[in-house]
Amino acid sequence: MHCVLIIFLTQIYPLKKTIALTLIALTIGFTATAQQTINSIEQAVLLKAETVLRLNLNQKNYYDFPVQLQKFDSLKYLSLKKNRLGEIPEWFSELAALEEVHFEKNLIADIGILNLPKLTSLHLDKNQLDTVYLVRSRLPELEELFLNNNGLKYIDQGLCKITSLKNASVAFNELKLLPNCKAFENLEVFHAENNQLLQWPFKDARMSKLKELYLNNNQINRFPSNLQHLTSLEVLNLSNNDLRQIPSEISMLKNLKILTLSGNKLENLPESIKNCDKLKHLYLVNNPISEVELKKIKAYLPNCQVIM
Repeated sequence: MHCVLIIFLTQIYPLKKTIALTLIALTIGFTATAQQTINSIEQAVLLKAETVLRLNLNQKNYYDFPVQLQKFDSLKYLSLKKNRLGEIPEWFSELAALEEVHFEKNLIADIGILNLPKLTSLHLDKNQLDTVYLVRSRLPELEELFLNNNGLKYIDQGLCKITSLKNASVAFNELKLLPNCKAFENLEVFHAENNQLLQWPFKDARMSKLKELYLNNNQINRFPSNLQHLTSLEVLNLSNNDLRQIPSEISMLKNLKILTLSGNKLENLPESIKNCDKLKHLYLVNNPISEVELKKIKAYLPNCQVIM
């Protein structure tokens, strides 16, 4: 499109005006390109720094963060997947306009102190994070946090400060406990499956917007009774834990649609489950539930598909 414009101009304007207009057209072309995703640091440095908004540096075999990144303080999207990065440098927080960051499949063992006031999405899956310290970081707008497949053993209380979280996932790690946060009022989806959790996480937290909770493949042996803050919950997966009893308070989960309890040690379910009248699918595979108890459960939930 820009080339056609330049050719047209050279035919109808005197030479000096044509040169000036050609340069303007070229500049417009550069800006438009910069607003798209740039795929190399070499290409990015040729553009005006303030126009580089999206940068994709996946699979570049980087061992260190490119220092040239420091100049792109208008950058909103950055992807550095599948490199060999070991740590996040202190200067990274100078990229204060960042909204979405992807660091999946690196060798990052320490996230350092992140001060990114506009960041909404942080992806750190498949790194080497043994511990995550967030207490000194400032991420006031963070809505998505992904820490899957890291071998994580500990997350500090700093997680509780990120009350803007909507979607968080710490699945496939080695966590035995999570910080006892009191308020995750914006959280909608939480994944903590395939860990070593011994108890229900955030048991005292206000999570009135939580819709999906995945705690399968852990070592949880007790279902909490204070469920009054989970009134929006629609999907709950507690399969392959060590549960022996479900409390009558499960009736508080008025919006529950899918409940997965397979692979536990349950012999029955409380009659109060009949108050979960929106329940459509109940999975009870590999539990020591007798035929008599199964008939009772099906009677409690006539409109629910019970899979045993």
